[in-house]
Amino acid sequence: MTPTSQNTLERKEARFALKCINEAKELDKKDKLFSAAEYRRHAKRLPAMILSSGLGATMAFLLSKADEKEEEEGKSKNAARKMYDDFTAWLSSKTLRMYPEKKDLLESL
Repeated sequence: MTPTSQNTLERKEARFALKCINEAKELDKKDKLFSAAEYRRHAKRLPAMILSSGLGATMAFLLSKADEKEEEEGKSKNAARKMYDDFTAWLSSKTLRMYPEKKDLLESL
């Protein structure tokens, strides 16, 4: 990858991340069960978790957290589920095309 294309990818990644953060803030305002602070905690821990446990295990962890919260709080979207969905959306985006859009991320891994 050339330095220019890497720079472009980083910009797209940053733009996508900012969009996800803004969506989380809006969800925090609209949905009493959603926590932007919890989303932020997941975002801070995710890179280290991926490096130490791998992508598949990290995504499985987020899904397990999402399922726990959904059972406790009802079917409202929680921070772990949003983080999983955001990660899935980025990896299946036209920018990366790392796996088919219609498949579940864990199934693809």
